[in-house]
Amino acid sequence: MDDKMKKTTSLVLVLTLGLAAEVANADFTFGIPTNLGPMVNSSSEDAGQSVSPNGLSLYFSSDRSAGSGDYDLWVSTRADLSKPWGTPVNLGSVVNSASIETSPSLLHDSLSLFFSDGVWPCTALVRVGSASATCG
Repeated sequence: MDDKMKKTTSLVLVLTLGLAAEVANADFTFGIPTNLGPMVNSSSEDAGQSVSPNGLSLYFSSDRSAGSGDYDLWVSTRADLSKPWGTPVNLGSVVNSASIETSPSLLHDSLSLFFSDGVWPCTALVRVGSASATCG
């Protein structure tokens, strides 16, 4: 099979799979953006958020003071969905380093947190309650 035929076959396969794939349907709508207040929306650069499935924990990256490095991962919690977010807590040395930690992503089990540890292309994983993070 020549290169042109391989490319054509690949394109047909990709298009066929694309047409046959199911379309995901979200069962939610986005509301009007709301400032979360000075506890979360600080004067520092706060970004890359991930909310736990129950909506009670908000993980994010920030260069706010009292961190370990350039950007650290923090978590803010609340007692229930009607309550405001509490004071963010730095996730500490198990997760944060003198480098840059960004892009937290909490899995649906609320026990596994993936994030970038600033060593591209490394993505780290920490299990909630664990004493170490692994790079995978």
